Amino acid sequence: MSILMCRFAGKVVVITGGASGIGEATTRLFVSHGAHVVIADIDQDRGQKLSDELGTSNSCFLKCDVTKEKDVAALVDQTMLDKGKLDIYFSNAGFVGALGAIDKLQMEDFDATLAVNLRGTVLGFKHAARVMKPMRRGVIVCTGSSASKLAGFGPHTYCISKTALEGLVKSTALELRDFGIRVNMVSPDATATPLFSRVLEVLIHHC
Repeated sequence: MSILMCRFAGKVVVITGGASGIGEATTRLFVSHGAHVVIADIDQDRGQKLSDELGTSNSCFLKCDVTKEKDVAALVDQTMLDKGKLDIYFSNAGFVGALGAIDKLQMEDFDATLAVNLRGTVLGFKHAARVMKPMRRGVIVCTGSSASKLAGFGPHTYCISKTALEGLVKSTALELRDFGIRVNMVSPDATATPLFSRVLEVLIHHC
């Protein structure tokens, strides 16, 4: 393996929503660069299958519902127990969530969307920072969206959740810089993942 392909050799990376879509692609990329990836997802079958394919020396799977603080705390704690450190936490778990016009919005759908996209990310930042602060190093990243910048690129609740992440990243980046921790957000445009394909099917059906 070339030096370029070993740029993350020895690094321990947690990726939520790591079993499919952007998370799966990121998992594969980090492993190809020498990192050990903890694949965190609610889809146990898919997550374990991916880990088995990549090999136990390169990855492992931990089931995690990011809306539950006990799950996120356990994810970080188990990573520290197994690997002794956490270099990168990628808060990627999310979904498009509540659809439809603002006057038709079902608030239980609104709450469910924010629980994953916003609360799940806040919990990830909280517990990643908890273990990174004493080490005085680390990287925390979350998946944003172009929908936070351009109107009409997603349903209302999705846009709200991704826009809120910008504030979270800015405020935590300011706090955590004194501990040597970098915080960033990656904001992709529409990406051809299985989840996005299902959303398109729903939108087309309702047109």
